[in-house]
Amino acid sequence: MALGLAVAIGLLPGFPAGGRAASAWEASPERSLRLAQLFSLLGNASTAGEAEQLDRAIWALWMHSGDADTDSLMREAMLARHAADPVSAMRALDELIARAPEFAEGWNQRATLHYEMGNDAESLADIAQTLRREPRHYGALAGRAMIAIRRGDVDSAIASIREAQRLHPFLGIARLLPRLMDLRRQRDGRPV
Repeated sequence: MALGLAVAIGLLPGFPAGGRAASAWEASPERSLRLAQLFSLLGNASTAGEAEQLDRAIWALWMHSGDADTDSLMREAMLARHAADPVSAMRALDELIARAPEFAEGWNQRATLHYEMGNDAESLADIAQTLRREPRHYGALAGRAMIAIRRGDVDSAIASIREAQRLHPFLGIARLLPRLMDLRRQRDGRPV
């Protein structure tokens, strides 16, 4: 593991205790610095393993609101989603967003749930809210690409994947780029 990676991962302990508003933690200089360091390292990752460690560290920060009640709602939503109970998951996420509207991951998780339920328009609206709060959210960008693929919008899918890949060079969805490029060439009447 590169020294820079070890240092960045080592910064992760010490999340604020409950009682601090989610928006305050999300806007804190400490969190912003941690994310900037992790994204810098991720953008320069030389192996998939290194990128995977950084990805996990970024998601740990994204999933943590800094408020015990908000984090409890997130856990409730995730458990309901994994238990195939979308109604309970949606209820928890709606409550979470009402409670902490600046918490980007609440919007992203609801976008994911909408996607899983086939509600593309609602998912795209929540993705837009996620990206407004966290423009580097490669998960939201990948979700936007998946919706574009489902809708047959090859150009938008390629653009979203490329944008996500600039942030996370080893992102799994990038494996779809060659096929999407072939589809675009076929559509445009160019040889594959």
